[in-house]
Amino acid sequence: MSQRTSRALYDVMEKHRNPIVLEENIVGSQYFNETFTYGKIILNNRELKKVYALRYNAYLDEIEINDGVKTDAILKEHDISCLIDGKKYSYLAHFKKNSDDAQLGYLKTIFEGDKITLYLKETKIFKEGQKAKTSLTTSIPPKLVGFKVYYFSKKGETPYGIKLKNKELLTIILPEYRPQMKAYIKSNHLKFKRATDLIKFFEYYDSLVLNKIWNNHKPWKLSTYFYYWLGFHLL
Repeated sequence: MSQRTSRALYDVMEKHRNPIVLEENIVGSQYFNETFTYGKIILNNRELKKVYALRYNAYLDEIEINDGVKTDAILKEHDISCLIDGKKYSYLAHFKKNSDDAQLGYLKTIFEGDKITLYLKETKIFKEGQKAKTSLTTSIPPKLVGFKVYYFSKKGETPYGIKLKNKELLTIILPEYRPQMKAYIKSNHLKFKRATDLIKFFEYYDSLVLNKIWNNHKPWKLSTYFYYWLGFHLL
């Protein structure tokens, strides 16, 4: 590893990490995928050359890095992101559903269009266990429960949580596109509990917005305005 790469890696590492060791009786995992996957670290929009073993800890909301000997964590900074299994994890401010208070955390990009971006927030929450109240009932062990929330963002805006219901999703869409999007849902039998269908929905919406922008700025239109201006000034 070059000195420059070593320095860059040092810059993105958490210096005072105290990993949490969960009790053995807790059911579940801190991870949606416990396996370290080879990925890339992006610092100030530039990929570091080396490939690293990375995984996302959904309970602690941190990205772990393993060098074959020990496991550390990446600093939580907006200018540091990671590619894990081909998906980009970015440390971003975002609004939870029905909340006006922005929070910081990792969001995974699952679709990035020209005008909109769709993110996924994967979280593991600790749920207390319950002791058996009688000899006829059984105890419920403590466990980690997984949740997934999708976030929507227009380019340059703070992502916000969305509900996976037809009516709710259509309110995100600009009014002029709602009839087309409603017809698209029906003709393609989209079910928004499936991530693939949610991505299709926003891919199509992004294409509609982009096409309108393109049609409003066609070269021939620009030429018409130019010649009109030129003719006016030559009179």
